[in-house]
Amino acid sequence: HISDTTRLVVGTALVVGAFAVWIRRRKRWPKGLHLFENVLTQTEAEELINSLEMHAQRLEKAGRKNRSYSRIPPAFAERSQSRIMLQFGAYANANRVQATERIEQMPKELQQVADVLVKRNILSQDQRPDSCCVNMYEPQNWLPAHIDSLAFNRPFVTVSLGSEQNVSFESDYKSVTLALPVCSALRVDGEAANVWRHAVLPATARRISLTFRQLSQGAINQADATRRDTLLRREAKAAAKRAERALKRKFKAEQKKIMQQQVTNTNSSIKNRSSRSTPLIDHNNQEKRRSVPNIESEHVWKVYEAIAPMWHGTRYKAWPKVAEFAQSVGSIEGSIVCDVGCGNGKNAFPLCQGGAVALACDISLRLLEIAKREASSVYYDCMAADAVYLPFRDECFDACLNIAVLHHMSTPTRRIFLVAETLRILKPGGRCLFYAWARDQRENEARSGHRFAAPDVLVPFHLRQHGNDWDDSNLKYLPEHAERDDAKNALVLQRYCHVYDEGDLQELVLQAVPSPDHIRFDEAYYDQGNW
Repeated sequence: HISDTTRLVVGTALVVGAFAVWIRRRKRWPKGLHLFENVLTQTEAEELINSLEMHAQRLEKAGRKNRSYSRIPPAFAERSQSRIMLQFGAYANANRVQATERIEQMPKELQQVADVLVKRNILSQDQRPDSCCVNMYEPQNWLPAHIDSLAFNRPFVTVSLGSEQNVSFESDYKSVTLALPVCSALRVDGEAANVWRHAVLPATARRISLTFRQLSQGAINQADATRRDTLLRREAKAAAKRAERALKRKFKAEQKKIMQQQVTNTNSSIKNRSSRSTPLIDHNNQEKRRSVPNIESEHVWKVYEAIAPMWHGTRYKAWPKVAEFAQSVGSIEGSIVCDVGCGNGKNAFPLCQGGAVALACDISLRLLEIAKREASSVYYDCMAADAVYLPFRDECFDACLNIAVLHHMSTPTRRIFLVAETLRILKPGGRCLFYAWARDQRENEARSGHRFAAPDVLVPFHLRQHGNDWDDSNLKYLPEHAERDDAKNALVLQRYCHVYDEGDLQELVLQAVPSPDHIRFDEAYYDQGNW
């Protein structure tokens, strides 16, 4: 038999003991952390869950058109990380607020919960939230430790629905785990919000949490400024497009007028000729044109296939005078330019930045791959073709480049073929620039350092077997004549070159046309060791 006095003493001791345990636990909590229970009734919570489920279904159907709904990324889903999110009032991705995103405002159901938080003095009227992130956790879903974005004011409040789950707070090797009862509200402020990182432990049952936050004035101001800048950029882009369309119409009209004038002038000047096309030398022996001499196959094509990555690493920029010419012919939007023997495409940007479209060709597939990759941002299309047998119709280009190609042609006939082909595809009135290696390598003007004893030479190229440009896959492209230089840790390849004296290029061009009247030399000069 236990007396009433004994029962009273034991009961009081239990209460005091439980209170002491609760006090000890609270002392371990981070500063600024407060838990409020029974913020909502069970009925209110169930009605709110049903309403949120309907919002989730509606927003999911909207897909990417509505950023308020975020599904779990596949990579996260594999390890059960993250959760489905409904975001209202403010959009955050990877804990970074993107205030310029247009998303839905908080629906009335969440506004009512915010009213309760203010009414219960969990938040003041000044702290009333303007956004809410609805987190829908399935069993095993979890979130890593993090600190909420500083774009939100402190405090913020998390309301728990569905099931009681645990959240942990971590800082300086300290960790506290809290159970969040159903219908409770956790107010996070001060050190708890800004110093301690919080994580959601793997859920044991389905849970929904509502995180109410208020955007800072700085984030709002930044969002407004970004929206204004975006609007101005859009207006400027629209104005530029209108101006571009007007310029295109004007250009087409001018081109039509020029073409009509050209036809008139041409017809008047060719009354005694059977064709208005500018005739070049009649090269009927097509098989001869197509065949590539062994010396070019072994000492030009195979060499460039092997050295393409290293070649690009040191020759990635157009020579200044070539760039100047390229910019002048490419400055008219809509003009079509051909880059014959384009190599790694180093002339692409000066050719196309003004609005021109370029078609480029080369015999080296590896150099073409580099050119295609490097010039992907401009209208510069690449294709494999032999410069002495171009796959283009007559008179279709406004301008042509033929840079550092002629010195790899091993016979006079092939040199004439190359010049003739480049001129064949050029429109009447079009412009062309040829560059070829000079025999005279002048000091302080030529960068190669070579001295040529004869017009036809083999020039050694040291393919380094080290550095960023070396890859063992280069070995499969090596020509048979390649030799090892152990002292330089390199492979020595020999490039065939035919170097030119002053005046040779003009004479070659004259041989490629039936009459000097069909062309006009604007300029001949020495540059970068080339004529």
